[in-house]
Amino acid sequence: MCLRRRLAGTEHDLLRLNRGFLGLPGAKCQHQPSRNDQRDCARGTPRQWRPNSASPRRRRVFQRLGPIVAHRCRQNTTFSAIMAGMMAAEVTMKDNTARVEEFFSGLFVECWRKVMPEEVTEREADFLQRQLQLSPGARVLDVPCGTGRHSCALATRGYQLTGVDLSSTCLNHARDLATSKRLSVTWEHRDMSDLPWNDAFDAAFSMGNSFGYADDDHDARFLRAVFTALKPGGRFVLDYPAVAEALLPAYQERMWVPVGDMLFLREGRYDHVAGRIETRYTLIRDGKVETKPWTQRVYTYREICRLLAAAGFTDPQGYGSLTAEPFKLGSRGLFLVAQKREV
Repeated sequence: MCLRRRLAGTEHDLLRLNRGFLGLPGAKCQHQPSRNDQRDCARGTPRQWRPNSASPRRRRVFQRLGPIVAHRCRQNTTFSAIMAGMMAAEVTMKDNTARVEEFFSGLFVECWRKVMPEEVTEREADFLQRQLQLSPGARVLDVPCGTGRHSCALATRGYQLTGVDLSSTCLNHARDLATSKRLSVTWEHRDMSDLPWNDAFDAAFSMGNSFGYADDDHDARFLRAVFTALKPGGRFVLDYPAVAEALLPAYQERMWVPVGDMLFLREGRYDHVAGRIETRYTLIRDGKVETKPWTQRVYTYREICRLLAAAGFTDPQGYGSLTAEPFKLGSRGLFLVAQKREV
């Protein structure tokens, strides 16, 4: 297979995973199960994955994962009952460190690392470099940094990066990535709202839909901490595709999508009272199953801008994509760019 086709397939997996994580349609193979699908799945033959109509690659995945999907569907015949139990017993605002360490581990981290091509990371780094208006050798804060792909991409370009994350698993991968590329990056194991710096960084960013996972107070503290860490005039990029105007118009409560040799299942609901999506994610590969609950705040564009203003930021600009097209209702994501006012 030629390189272009391999990359196209990888980016297709990435699109499905990015959109599937939030419950949004992203590609033709994405599907929301109907009653007929549930019946077929219980027989071990989901319509979307019937071997006779599938590609050879998908048939191989089906043969490995079909029985597990069927078992899941037989167990989860009443979706409302699943969600009620999940909400009552699993998705709680327990200690944030434990939540992060538990969620960002195992197949979930492995899935993200494998599906993310360097070409996508480089395009995101181009966007950050332009929007942050970085000068040569600028000090840049990446929070939370995850597995370090953005930090390393910008460090390669000569910037001084500091990455902060609460997941020790992600930080270990980040350190390995920097070592393999012979890069000098500072890594800090701490909560994203616990930033000890004052006027230390020329710019900061938060990529990968990493905002709104805790409570509202935590979100406000995070933005204030970033503001304090920036030098006057410093710019901040917030990647937040879960904004209401992007998420809710196309939100789907259930879906499954194949991602590489894994099956990604999502069961969730939008709680309009709390303004949150409550979700159970399941990853399946070669008979191994990981199920993890998660919750995320769904702010409106206006609410996020107010949070930024309350933290001290000025002149927020919203973009719907990496090409800097203006954000609008139905955009596929939101990149907010704000600035710490010059003294």
